[in-house]
Amino acid sequence: MRKTAKQLGLPVANDVGAAPAKAFCHRNRHGVAYYLHRGTTRTGKPRYFFAKTIGESPLTELPAGWEVAESVNGVVTVRKADPAKAIPPADLSLVRDALDRDPVGRQCVVEAKGGAIIIHEPEGGSVPIRGDLAQLSKTLGLLPSEATAYFEAMSRNARYTPVMKFEPAFVGRAGEYLAHRRSYRGDGGWLALSHGSLDSLVKKYVRHIARESFFELM
Repeated sequence: MRKTAKQLGLPVANDVGAAPAKAFCHRNRHGVAYYLHRGTTRTGKPRYFFAKTIGESPLTELPAGWEVAESVNGVVTVRKADPAKAIPPADLSLVRDALDRDPVGRQCVVEAKGGAIIIHEPEGGSVPIRGDLAQLSKTLGLLPSEATAYFEAMSRNARYTPVMKFEPAFVGRAGEYLAHRRSYRGDGGWLALSHGSLDSLVKKYVRHIARESFFELM
C-alpha cells in the first residue's frame, strides 16, 4: 500500500500559508515563516527580532545595516551586518559546488558564519545519501520524483553538526584559508590542518567528510 505524502513527511499543499504583506517575512529551511518586529531595550535603544506570528510593531523591511541570520538548524535571528567578516559569495559557492559533486557530500549544508565557511553534516546519518535514491525508491515503493522529494524533505528537517571549517588565513590576502576539522578528543573543538588556497584545501579535505578517513586527517 502506497503511503501518502504526509505520512512520508513530504510537503503538502496549504501546509504553509502566504505571508501577510504588512510585515517583513523570512521562511527558514523548514518552511516556517518568521516576521520582523521592532522593540526597545531597557535603555531605549531599538531591538529587532523575529516572531512566528505578527504582533505589535512589525516592520515591512530590514533596517539599514542589519541582516537576517539563519542557523543550519533553522533558528532565525536578525543581526548587525559586519562587512569585515563577509565571505565572498564565490568562495561559498566553491565549497557548495564541491559538496554537490560528491554523492556523500550532498547531504551536508554550508554556511558563512563568524567570518568562516563551515560545513555541517546531518547528525546520526539522518539523511539518506542522494546516490542511494534508486534504492530508496524501491524500498519505499516510490516513483523517482517522490523519492527525490522525500530526500529533500528529510534534508530540510534534519539536524546538523559542524565538522569542517575554512577561515581566512591572512588579513588582506583574499583566497587563502586555514582548514580545520572537528576534533572528537577531550573537550572537542577544532583541529587545525593546513593553509593554502581555498580551492586546494577543498579538493584535499572535502572528499573525506562523512567517511572513516575523516578521523585520520591531521
